[in-house]
Amino acid sequence: MTKKTWGYGAGRPRGRGGYGTGRRHVRSLLIQSLRSAAAVPALTTLSMMAIATGPKADEARAPAPRPIVLLAQQSAAGGEIVTFNISARSLDDALADFAQTTGWQVGYPAAMTAGKKSPGFTGRTAPAVALDAILAGTRLSFSVIGEKSATLFRLPENSGGGVRELGPVQVTARLFTEDLQDTPVTVRVLGADEIEKSNIEHIQDVLEFTPNVGTGNNGRRQRNNIAIRGITNVIGSGASGDSIGFYVDGVNANPSGGQRGVNQALFDIERVEVLYGPQGTTFGRNTIGGVVNYVSKKPTAETEATVSGTLDTFETKQIRAIANGSLTGDEDLMLRVALFGDRSGGHIRFAADGLGTMEEEETGARIALRSKALDGVVYDLSATFTRYEDNMLQSIRRTSYDQAVRNGDSYYTERGREDINKTLQANVIQAVEADLGWAQLVSNTGFFYLDDNEKGDRDDSALDRLDVDQKQRLLSASQELRLQGFDADWNIPGKVSWTLGMNTSWDFFRSSSDVKAGADAGFLANRYTRSMQDSRVWQIAGFGDIRYRPMERLELSAGARYTEDQVKITRFQASTLGATAYARGTFREVFNGFTPKFTALYEITPDISTYGSIGNGYKSGGINTNGNAFEDERIWNYEVGLKTEFLDRRLRANVAFYYNDWSDFQISVNNGTETQIENAGSATSLGGELGLRYVASDNLVIGLNYGFTDSQVREVRFDSDKNGADMTAAPNHTFSATADYARPVNDRIDWTFRAEFTYRSSSFDSIADAGTKPDLEGYNLLNLRTGLETDSGRIEAFIENVFDTKYITHARPSTVVGGTELLPETVVPGPRRLFGIRGRVDF
Repeated sequence: MTKKTWGYGAGRPRGRGGYGTGRRHVRSLLIQSLRSAAAVPALTTLSMMAIATGPKADEARAPAPRPIVLLAQQSAAGGEIVTFNISARSLDDALADFAQTTGWQVGYPAAMTAGKKSPGFTGRTAPAVALDAILAGTRLSFSVIGEKSATLFRLPENSGGGVRELGPVQVTARLFTEDLQDTPVTVRVLGADEIEKSNIEHIQDVLEFTPNVGTGNNGRRQRNNIAIRGITNVIGSGASGDSIGFYVDGVNANPSGGQRGVNQALFDIERVEVLYGPQGTTFGRNTIGGVVNYVSKKPTAETEATVSGTLDTFETKQIRAIANGSLTGDEDLMLRVALFGDRSGGHIRFAADGLGTMEEEETGARIALRSKALDGVVYDLSATFTRYEDNMLQSIRRTSYDQAVRNGDSYYTERGREDINKTLQANVIQAVEADLGWAQLVSNTGFFYLDDNEKGDRDDSALDRLDVDQKQRLLSASQELRLQGFDADWNIPGKVSWTLGMNTSWDFFRSSSDVKAGADAGFLANRYTRSMQDSRVWQIAGFGDIRYRPMERLELSAGARYTEDQVKITRFQASTLGATAYARGTFREVFNGFTPKFTALYEITPDISTYGSIGNGYKSGGINTNGNAFEDERIWNYEVGLKTEFLDRRLRANVAFYYNDWSDFQISVNNGTETQIENAGSATSLGGELGLRYVASDNLVIGLNYGFTDSQVREVRFDSDKNGADMTAAPNHTFSATADYARPVNDRIDWTFRAEFTYRSSSFDSIADAGTKPDLEGYNLLNLRTGLETDSGRIEAFIENVFDTKYITHARPSTVVGGTELLPETVVPGPRRLFGIRGRVDF
């Protein structure tokens, strides 16, 4: 078995990817490759080679053994900078595509690439840089032996020599593919391999490993409270948006706010990118805190299949199956199908009989098509369906939690009846990328549907005090068009690249709720509140940016977006619980925002760059259920950062510092019967992030991430006691560490070991009075995983929350109406220690 690498490359200077590829980087790479040419067998005579040209290329990749394969395609490369769109596939096919795109000849023994896979490469860069990325993880490198001619050679297998290096990480933070180290934005990236290794299943799992991100599950998966750098989502009863954007393959996955449906299972995902700071210029409205960007795996022409499963002590049974291949034998039409099913018994029990509760069941499917039948055009169409059901809100009484902590007991709920929640979600995404020669045209079309039904006991007691029957339905359609222009010699001083686009969306959200006090609610018995609300939001926006290189090492960019949101709600409410007996009406508001952003990136050396940015963020206002409007929220973000690589690219160290100043920030306020949103005043946050990744040896890779945030409320207009308080879901310190160790058992099997540690300091679940003790205590978690891996699969045992740490992710104060406590103080406890086993088979 060929040992797996921890990164990309062969220990030589790496050119910058994306639009910023400098000629000096390519030249350095080529010179170094030429110097190493003597270390590999030279290809001296054509008699040793099989030549594949034109339609004979497929024959050259046939299984018949040949001593040397030389892939030669005579298409013009079109300059030093080339556009690549090579998907993950067998290494032979990827090299053939590379040859066809560039006109390069690549020679190698046929046995050298047998059974190897390439991650592919998408982006615009120099051929040598693209070839370096195509060989990532194969333990192969190349030497240039002439103009547009190269030969492959194997890297040494030194077990302790530390020859491995960290390679380029691709991101789309600026709406085009580029190297993470060339991006003047703070981005945390988790690739498919990292997601699998960490057993990450939902977005909340991702954010546990992300610095300066606060998370909290408010009782159900669809009720996450998420903050980035102290900028917090608010969940109310009206037409509102979120502070954090969630995107799936370029399409907004959370258009209505409230985090509805964004925590679906992460299956068949290529990577997850967490972008820090306002992203309104590129990703759109309501992204003042940042963006979580999902990038799904795309179909390829290679025939392959995977089946995996998990069992653990929470009675979890999980199975996933993926199949991929071509329907036409080439890239004219490719298909990828992913299926999954999860069932879990949960970690909370009924106090009355001790039986388990919190059962969850989730099933889903994703079908994706990709076509490259038209020259220069890539067409993608995908449809995803998920169904989720659980039988209990995850909250328990604070007194029950405190007792479990003192006595080491299991978590128990006082409820006497189940609380049933059923959610159906579907999305369809169509994407078209067309190379026009002078620019690239990109079209993203999205359709989202969500149907959520919740019914059951809500008073956290065995008494009949409060029942809820709530239904929510979301329909959303969006369309984005953009042109991206570039020059083949954009790295030369005086050249520019640019993006120009427009986006429109229409969202319809219907919510109905029936809240009834039961027979045990005292004088409130049999009183009720019934409400229904229709929200419609139409948004249209135009955006653009321009990137200019006044000198070889300096990149300047400026961009802006103008957004207009038209909000309309129609609502009905009848109540005998609160002060409002009956109300209905229709309300309209229009909000608009202009969000500029300016950045500068300076490359001190090929491996060290620094950047600075100033950007404005806009979050749309909305309308509460009582008809009162709240204004939009604005923020200015100031950020500087340093991106570095040392020790022959075995150590990557990125650091960023920021300051946020925002006004009219929105806050959730409970009036006793429902939650409304109001503009509170002004607030600030400052801090920074540090990310390290180090290849300590040929077998060990270590990752460290640390974040510090100090966020404070400067002014709450309607409650001056809160002035100086901390923002919600914003721990001062967040830290995570991973250690991956792999060692060959024999030539076919690797033994792997992984340790994960996360720490979060204390934080507030709501904006409390200044000086108040945090209601969420700090905690740390340790996970351990070990297993065996081969080219055809892996098997692994794991322990999560090794020390059985007891912690909470959400706290809700008691609700008192007319002196009667309808809802006691409750908390949502995090999962206890669990043991499990996972396996995967590749076909």
